[in-house]
Amino acid sequence: DDHRELFSLLNEFRGFCASGEWLDGYHGRLFRFIESLRDRLAIHFALEEAGSLNDETLIEGNLAHEIESLRKEHIDLYEQIVQIAHDAEEMRHRRITPRSLRRLVNRLYQFDSEFIAHESREAHLLQAAYIDDVGVGD
Repeated sequence: DDHRELFSLLNEFRGFCASGEWLDGYHGRLFRFIESLRDRLAIHFALEEAGSLNDETLIEGNLAHEIESLRKEHIDLYEQIVQIAHDAEEMRHRRITPRSLRRLVNRLYQFDSEFIAHESREAHLLQAAYIDDVGVGD
């Protein structure tokens, strides 16, 4: 299941960052995590775009504007993680400092927070859509 794999990866990231290992010379693992997250999010967003956010009943319903807003958030979130991955790749070729690693991890924490907020909005909207919007015509 896409959500399970993605949230497992995010939980692994949180645990790894909380441990502080990324400051103790294990930054290669951090970089691999970022690449995995970028790739997993590409799949996640594609599945959502093709699935639940592509339901004609929802697109044409009262929540169409909100659905479109969520789709735009996919683009913004994916662009953020691509930029973070790009910056991490560049960092590999420069001198890695604790400060630069902290900045990178802080950006990931910010991304994580924004992504979780997005997923929450998406879940609430889809729930509202299937309870309220879809049931109206029955």
